[in-house]
This record gives sequence, C-alpha cells and structure tokens, in this order.
Amino acid sequence: MRVPPFEQNVRLLQSAGIFLSGIIVGGALFMGMYHHNFNELYLDNMSLRKQAADLQEENDNLKLHKNNQTVINHVQIHLEKSSGPPNSQKAPDPLTVKELERKTKQDMMFLVGHSVEDIPDFVQKTRGLMNRRIYPQINRKDYVVSIKTILVINGGIEIWIAAEEFIRKEN
Repeated sequence: MRVPPFEQNVRLLQSAGIFLSGIIVGGALFMGMYHHNFNELYLDNMSLRKQAADLQEENDNLKLHKNNQTVINHVQIHLEKSSGPPNSQKAPDPLTVKELERKTKQDMMFLVGHSVEDIPDFVQKTRGLMNRRIYPQINRKDYVVSIKTILVINGGIEIWIAAEEFIRKEN
C-alpha cells in the first residue's frame, strides 16, 4: 500500500489549520460576548425584581395607612459611595449593593407604621441597632454596615448607609 506524498498537501493542511484556529477563536469570542450580555441581563432582572418588590410593599403600606398622614409608610435605603482614598477599598459590585440594601431594609421595617413624632426615639435605637452591623456571607464576603444619615420625607424614611468589607482578625 502506497502513501501519497505529503509535500503535495502542505498548503491545504496549513489552510485547514488556520480555518480551525479561526473557528476556535471565534467561538471563544462569541461565548465571552454571550456571557457578558447574560450578566448584564441578570443584573437588570435583579434590579427590576427589587424595584417591583419595593413598589408592591410601598403600595401595601400606603393602602394600610392611607388615612393617616403622620405615619411612616415606607423605608428607602441608599448605599453611599466610599469617601476614602480611591485605592483604599474596592467598591462592592451591583449585586452586593442590592443585597445589602435589601437586608438593611428588612432590619429597618420595624419603623413602618409608627408615628412621625416617635422618630427621635427610634433614631437612637436604630443607630444602636445598625452601628457597625455585620452582614455575613453576601456573595462570599462579610460586610460591616453603619448608618450615616436618616431623613424623614413625605411619610417615609430615607436612610443612607456605608458598607465596607469585614476582615476578620486572626489571633
């Protein structure tokens, strides 16, 4: 049995190799773009779900307290951007921010339904409750949350918090 000479097919094999390399690189680029778009879609979906839950909760509270204007109807949480040096700490990703805001809001829901006149009493309790509060295992990290500002606006409470990654000290 004779084997055909290899020298006749060199250009064909080079072209086939380049073509297969292009397919592999093109597939990798496509998968990278696909995963990037999916991640953006996931973050938008989480944001919209949070917004829908917040609006539903606010609507339920407004229906419950619609005749009483001096009652706190909703709690809104905002995470402040880091005020330290830019390289001191990496800002949390959007998913972590949403989760921190959600957990903090759950802890502050005890304020809903109370009279606006009772707020000065609750501010001290709230600051005591949330001063350096540790939220464990949010995207595999622990975070320390503290309240920066509490503001009462239009029957609701706006709370600004600061969060930083909690690093355990080994003894």
